[in-house]
Amino acid sequence: MGKNKQWFQVVKQSLGGPEVSEVAVLGNDGEYLLAVPYTRKTYEHKAQFERKAVILKMSQAENKPLTLTMEKVGPLQPVE
Repeated sequence: MGKNKQWFQVVKQSLGGPEVSEVAVLGNDGEYLLAVPYTRKTYEHKAQFERKAVILKMSQAENKPLTLTMEKVGPLQPVE
């Protein structure tokens, strides 16, 4: 899905402290977003994604609206 794509909608979520988790959105189905957590590798212009999917339900974000930003993440590569 994201093998050759470089631009993704990105959702950043706070982990309760100074750490922030980022997920790249691969697609949507109604009010659900299918995304994968990833780690940026800015010096290589690539990102490595974890081999798991995250499903975000937009209606559950009423108290904390989801902010999606279009970012150049680079082609997604699986973590080896």
